[in-house]
Amino acid sequence: MMQSPKYDDSGACVINDFRGFDGDILVVASKDRIQDMLDYRTELSRDIYYHPISKMIDKSMWQLLKVAFQYGCIDIKDIQLGDDLELRHKLQSMVQYDLGAAMFGNRFQFRMVDVSVPLTYYKDLFSMTMGFFESETWQRIEYDADDVNGIYEFLFKHRDNEAVRRKAFIVEPFDYTKKEVMVKTEDGKRQTLRTRLQLEEQDTKYVLFTPKVR
Repeated sequence: MMQSPKYDDSGACVINDFRGFDGDILVVASKDRIQDMLDYRTELSRDIYYHPISKMIDKSMWQLLKVAFQYGCIDIKDIQLGDDLELRHKLQSMVQYDLGAAMFGNRFQFRMVDVSVPLTYYKDLFSMTMGFFESETWQRIEYDADDVNGIYEFLFKHRDNEAVRRKAFIVEPFDYTKKEVMVKTEDGKRQTLRTRLQLEEQDTKYVLFTPKVR
């Protein structure tokens, strides 16, 4: 947005075209600015917010948090009182021997930094929370919506594998194109605007991230 903007200040343009409300309907001078905004937001969802790597990061973090709770490494107060960065540092200090992360994650005990690494077994999972996929030891398996049972068959088959049981996670598809806006132009014409972009095929898949198994 800063170095190579796709458009001028779209927000200012939308506000400039805004005329008021008719119930839940936006009254605008022209629908073009709103349409552009929908399309740009869809691009941001596709390329950033719901990009496959972003979804992997979110789900792997959720999985690591569940593990940390199970081991008693963090509790609800860590979620309530700490910010995202502090929590990430706390988790990092639990999977790595990292004094800096321990300090910024507020892991002190009697003025001594607790440098234990109770989650060292989950270093690979933590790497994925940073956007790095360990292709040598992990696999990424895609499933169509009508074959989603294949995920649970896989997990059941490998239910005795501790790595799969504790580390594997599922990324579900999300349709980021469904947002719509009702508008009315000054000439009284009403229209429901939807993005002109389509979901990419990769965004329609269920994805199982799992440690490789024999």
